[in-house]
Amino acid sequence: MNEVILFFSILFLFGCVTTQKNKGNTNVDIEIIDYGIFEVEIEKKEIEKESVNGYVSKAINYDLLKETDLIIGKTNTIFGFTYVLSVSDKNIKSLPITYIIKHPLIKNPELQKEISIDKWIRDMGVGCLGFSGFMFEEDWEIEEGEWIFELWFNDKKLTEKKFIVERYSI
Repeated sequence: MNEVILFFSILFLFGCVTTQKNKGNTNVDIEIIDYGIFEVEIEKKEIEKESVNGYVSKAINYDLLKETDLIIGKTNTIFGFTYVLSVSDKNIKSLPITYIIKHPLIKNPELQKEISIDKWIRDMGVGCLGFSGFMFEEDWEIEEGEWIFELWFNDKKLTEKKFIVERYSI
């Protein structure tokens, strides 16, 4: 099982978490702060069945290395974006956010699983800096094409960020 954990990471950061439901017509918005290639420290991994490997990783201490939409796919590359969640109701401290990553079909040879959409839900603190990203830990994870990161609250898409992944060549 430990070998499987090393294969693949979907990264996210959440903080200031005390979940409350959105009541009424409160406006919910997300502002993208930075995007591109990051250096990230992983705090822990959490089970998530709707990912290609069955878990997501919580990211902490991340730094933007290069702002870009074009990702040269090679192992240990981490890409994604940072964002801030805001709401008009000052009494709401956090909300459950749905994270979706749409990507070309990835085939996990260890789990014999194929997937083109990763999805999970986590609470996100209002006003806190969040991160949504993907890490190529193994060569089989690198699939060329369009990768679309989406953040949703209920049935409202709050934001999306598109990246183009190209395979690294010498």
